[in-house]
Amino acid sequence: MQKNNLNNSERMPALIGKVVRTLRAAQGVSVNQLGVAADLEPANLSRFERGIPGGVHASKHLSLIASSLGTRASVLYAIAEKASADAEFLDNPENVLSTAKELTEVIEKFLKNL
Repeated sequence: MQKNNLNNSERMPALIGKVVRTLRAAQGVSVNQLGVAADLEPANLSRFERGIPGGVHASKHLSLIASSLGTRASVLYAIAEKASADAEFLDNPENVLSTAKELTEVIEKFLKNL
């Protein structure tokens, strides 16, 4: 019997995959388009988005995926953290898109002022 009470670090890869899928769909980007932009096989990207092992190794590819979506990996992690506290957050793609844009702008402004 598999336990459903995984801790946050065990759930994070699946949540980040869902964030990528939600953000990609909100931007009107297909799995094939993002796969090409991020130099990944679309099937592997799809497995990652669905939380299936054997897809994308996040630590190797997440920055490129994020960049292809116009954001940063840290933004994807922040949105995944929000989703871990609010299960319905990812149900609203426009909310995810606006959150990603706002966080990206804040980070870019911060980095510009360093």
